Amino acid sequence: MPPRRPVRQQQQPATFMARVVKLAVMLALIYGGKVAFLSAMRAYGPRSAVDKLADPANVAAAMGADVGMKEPETPAEVVTHSIAKNRVMIFSKSYCPHSIRGKAVMRKHLGEDGVTVLELDGREDMGQLQDELQRITGARTVPRIFIDGVFVGGASDVAELDASGELAKMLQAKGLTS
Repeated sequence: MPPRRPVRQQQQPATFMARVVKLAVMLALIYGGKVAFLSAMRAYGPRSAVDKLADPANVAAAMGADVGMKEPETPAEVVTHSIAKNRVMIFSKSYCPHSIRGKAVMRKHLGEDGVTVLELDGREDMGQLQDELQRITGARTVPRIFIDGVFVGGASDVAELDASGELAKMLQAKGLTS
């Protein structure tokens, strides 16, 4: 008679907590704080929060789940909040030809309502916002385009992705287009 295989045990609490800690660290590094994780914990419960936030597409939803979240005050908060809250976020200047090109490429795929744009020109904190974008992306230039919290590049980067067909595939894989 063959030996009985042991029944698979439920995940040990230590393993679960290790996943929670790893996720919290990841969110802190990517989104600049613990707000997304704490919001998800309140909205989904601890186990579901880990599973939900394993997919970056759900982080923005988790951020919106916190009804009592305060409005961003500092330039760093404005940038991180905008990126986390919007599935497609473009930091732009209205007169910049590169920004106009980047917005046009993204709107070609997603329409006017599928893209959130923060025009930096005319804002008193424009320089500070660009400093924060440089800290996150490595450059102060605009546009700075993010999809589901991930920096994808500037106008020439998304134009290249569009020309190769990779942008359409990326947007479809993320459920932004059909």
